[in-house]
Amino acid sequence: MIALINANVDDVVDTQTAVRWLNAGQNQMAIEARANFSQLDASNSDDTFDFPEKYHETPVLYACAMYQGSESSLSEKTVFMQQFSEGLKSFIENYDIPMEFRDDSTIQQFIKTSTDNNQYFITKRGYSNKSNLKVYINGFQTSYFYLIQVNGKQGFELQNIVNVQEPQVNDKITATWEDIPEMIEPPYSWWKGWS
Repeated sequence: MIALINANVDDVVDTQTAVRWLNAGQNQMAIEARANFSQLDASNSDDTFDFPEKYHETPVLYACAMYQGSESSLSEKTVFMQQFSEGLKSFIENYDIPMEFRDDSTIQQFIKTSTDNNQYFITKRGYSNKSNLKVYINGFQTSYFYLIQVNGKQGFELQNIVNVQEPQVNDKITATWEDIPEMIEPPYSWWKGWS
């Protein structure tokens, strides 16, 4: 990717700076797609984006625009930004974000640790135990969990069931739920007796 930046701008860009611009470009893509992607690491030459290779040129175009801007080549920056915008539009329209990278108001991501006891507490506003929770481990839905409430915090615990692989350290656990605000605060005072 850095070689592509260098070829596009006909110069050699510092690796640290290029990676910062690539991360900034993919962050713009993530904002528009309601996603959360891993950041590239300048010290790892094998590092790559979380999305398919056919979209890798889009953050490269952003990095090229930032380079041209730093060189005060504003017309070239504008051209690269237009190309980035077209790539971003194609990405948004055609790429379905995998569950483990989604990031919106009814999704919370967790990373499995060695000390979490398979318990995960949802801290986002709008969640309740009545919100039809669904849980995914590394993008695959599981039904092996139950709802918990500890010290006023609501969440879920993954069950330890024979023949079902327990999540490993660094696995991605995704919780998603329906936004049902009337279940948390009924819209009518008389409804409180029914919930």
